[in-house]
Amino acid sequence: MCLGINPVFTPVTGDNGQITDITVSYNKDYVPQMLRYGRDYSALRP
Repeated sequence: MCLGINPVFTPVTGDNGQITDITVSYNKDYVPQMLRYGRDYSALRP
């Protein structure tokens, strides 16, 4: 099994809307991971 190198952090919020925890997940497939990375950070290109 090959885990991805870029984790996805997802906040978990309580009833009052405050963050109570963070879940960390890893994409197992490299291509969707790189597509997500490009989508999320494409605004940083010069």
